[in-house]
Amino acid sequence: MASHAPSSRAAAALLIDRGGLWIVENRGPRGERYWTPPGGSVDAGESFEAGMVREVREETGLMIRDAELAFVHRVGAVRVQTYLAHDFARVGPPDDPDGVIVDVRRLPIEAALRLVRATAPRAISRPLDAWFAAETLGFERFTVAPSITRHVGLS
Repeated sequence: MASHAPSSRAAAALLIDRGGLWIVENRGPRGERYWTPPGGSVDAGESFEAGMVREVREETGLMIRDAELAFVHRVGAVRVQTYLAHDFARVGPPDDPDGVIVDVRRLPIEAALRLVRATAPRAISRPLDAWFAAETLGFERFTVAPSITRHVGLS
């Protein structure tokens, strides 16, 4: 993502295939490292979907062909829309212009979630855990409020 003023919008993707869940290792501003699904700031004038596709391509070298909104939550003042993608393909090497991505891995889902839980801020790991729990229970959509998880509909 290009350097610019902090965005109040971000997008991420859950990239799931037969090999598991794709996650990226981030280097934070103080040198800390943590694992998350790929994603980042949505640029001014860019849709959440376009920002998600761009961030995934930059961070992983994967191009998403089809995705659906999985959940929405907030990290502080930032609205984050996370998408579920099953249709994606490698189109080249990662090309992270911000230089914050240290590694990219595809791990079995439970192993990836354990790594995210152990390293990422709770504002990132908790909504992810809630979504996977809802999927296991058969809920199709939910939204994560700052302090609670609320299941919405069973359409």
